Amino acid sequence: MPCLAKLLESGVNPRKVILKRDSRAPDYARYFTLLEQKKPMDKPLLQSAHDFVALHTQLVEELPPFLEGYMRIFDLCICSFANAQAKYHSTVQEKVEGYVKEYLDGIKRSPDPQLGEIDLRTGRGVEKDWRAGWQPFVDVIENFAITKPGTSPCLFYLSNTSFGTS
Repeated sequence: MPCLAKLLESGVNPRKVILKRDSRAPDYARYFTLLEQKKPMDKPLLQSAHDFVALHTQLVEELPPFLEGYMRIFDLCICSFANAQAKYHSTVQEKVEGYVKEYLDGIKRSPDPQLGEIDLRTGRGVEKDWRAGWQPFVDVIENFAITKPGTSPCLFYLSNTSFGTS
């Protein structure tokens, strides 16, 4: 979904700031330790500690509103996806119901107690009903023995005539 790709892209800059802050965390810890021990510290360490504090302050101020907006946009994306999924489901359901009305309602079938109650609103129910409706035709075709592998009426004929023997 394009909106989710945009969301991922929008998180790049905050992620960079977090990584930059995290890279300065050891310097800040060292600065804090030296400060407690009242030991002298060099200028780069002092600058890195001040950068850590500035980045931390920036994140504390800017990250919560950013995440709030991020969550709202994500919620809208999820709702949009759920609506599309619901619309697709209802369209498929209408197509299945149309198929049932057009093709399955007119088939005369013998009641089969093994099938039980058939729910024609589901794909499995449609398949069960279709198989039950066409079973007499399948039985007739199987009696001809032309649909089984390895059994050909021509081979049977050739083996039972003088033509097939030498």
